[in-house]
Amino acid sequence: MDELLALQAELAKVQEAPSVNKLSEPNVIELVRKLVDLGLVDVLFTTNGKEYLTPKQLQNEVSPNRTIACRDVRPCAAEPYARA
Repeated sequence: MDELLALQAELAKVQEAPSVNKLSEPNVIELVRKLVDLGLVDVLFTTNGKEYLTPKQLQNEVSPNRTIACRDVRPCAAEPYARA
């Protein structure tokens, strides 16, 4: 858990740095994939594969009186984007 917090802090620091030090979108995708592969973070991909949600965030975004269709999110085992 400490490793995850350290990575989150490092990511926040990099995101606030001048643009020359920012991570590119492909690097962020690779970073998230690595965290998922290592079991350090659990994410759900949106159907377009361009956004990630944690189960907790999904629960926060969906009100208790609303349901969503299973087609709206898919488990992280699914490929989030097409590879060229």
